[in-house]
Amino acid sequence: MKRTTSLITLRQVTLASPGDVEFIRTTRNSFLGKDVYAEEHFIEAAEHQKWFAGLDSVRDFFFVILPQDAPAPVGFVGCYQKRAPANSAEISIYLTETDLSFLVPFHAMTLLLEFIFRELQLQRAYAAFFPRNERAIRFNAGFGFRRFDEKDGMIYTELTAAEYETSRDKLRKFLPESESPAAVDR
Repeated sequence: MKRTTSLITLRQVTLASPGDVEFIRTTRNSFLGKDVYAEEHFIEAAEHQKWFAGLDSVRDFFFVILPQDAPAPVGFVGCYQKRAPANSAEISIYLTETDLSFLVPFHAMTLLLEFIFRELQLQRAYAAFFPRNERAIRFNAGFGFRRFDEKDGMIYTELTAAEYETSRDKLRKFLPESESPAAVDR
């Protein structure tokens, strides 16, 4: 399953695409020891494969980000309901390239939020951050995410479906009319 704008495509990651599953693992590991995940452990291939195989294919979704002009993924987004309260999803976005247009993550997050609130019809999206990940906290705040808790050394932010509907027009005005996200099965 793919979701696309004229700038990017989100391609769903499944066990049938082992290269994409491995891309997610190496991307997550690339952040270890940096300001984002200084205290996490290196994720081994077998451990990651077991985790990915244990995801619920109806509730947990990961997509690689493919800019239209790039042959390989430049990051991934996730919508993970396994640890989330009912009718909610934990989201994530990881980018591997630093010289991307700021519109790439904007388009990716817009497609992810459309998927969560329009297609899955969930009522809440949330994200958890280490406090030192200020860039990601600011990025999510630009979509309307607000802090709702701080505990165990983490900052928790959320966006409800109602808040998304309120901010949707503001967010969408930055995308040209022809950029209306479309769900495409290919």
